[in-house]
Amino acid sequence: MQIDQLRERFFSYPDLSKREWMENYMKDRYPYVGLPNPIRKALEKDFISLWKQREMEEIALVFRELWRQPEREFCYTALELLYATRKKWTEGTLALIEHAIARDAWWDTVDTLAGKCAGEYFLKFPGKREKTLKKWIVSPDLWFNRAAILHQLGYKKRTDTEWLRETIVPQLGSKEFFIQKAIGWALRQYARTDALWVADFCDEYPLKPLSRREALKHL
Repeated sequence: MQIDQLRERFFSYPDLSKREWMENYMKDRYPYVGLPNPIRKALEKDFISLWKQREMEEIALVFRELWRQPEREFCYTALELLYATRKKWTEGTLALIEHAIARDAWWDTVDTLAGKCAGEYFLKFPGKREKTLKKWIVSPDLWFNRAAILHQLGYKKRTDTEWLRETIVPQLGSKEFFIQKAIGWALRQYARTDALWVADFCDEYPLKPLSRREALKHL
């Protein structure tokens, strides 16, 4: 199945009434087909099953082509495909992750790119983490900052607290809502594993009120 066939399948779905609501929810930043996630996942299943069997070079090409589609659902399909092929990732897959963060990024794609894709990538290629995160956390692009902060969301006991600290501290003074929220979210998530460490961190550093409130939400 090619992308034009996937487009036809998406737009042929008989109930696209969610389009206006989805566009409003995303502040009219992107056009949508109008497919709720469960419906989209069902419609894209054959597409992903076919493409995940291809070599990584072909997967990278179709990922970029999906990302170029105007409707936001195709970005979500691209993310599903990328994660589904994680066993085939090479060191060069980092370029796809960075391409997606840099192009038409907002929280809806960046949180998946960070918590699932980047997180999985750095476990697979730990030697790439230091150089990449040091670049991301000081980037003028807030979405790279957010991705750096959130990349360990799923790590639990594997969380490297030094990297948690290294990605948060440079952004403590940020006035950006999405950065303050990310700091709180990353700390709140790790508090499920080590609440004392998070409490001590919040005592040691001058967190913004939003970050502190989110971090300590369940403590």
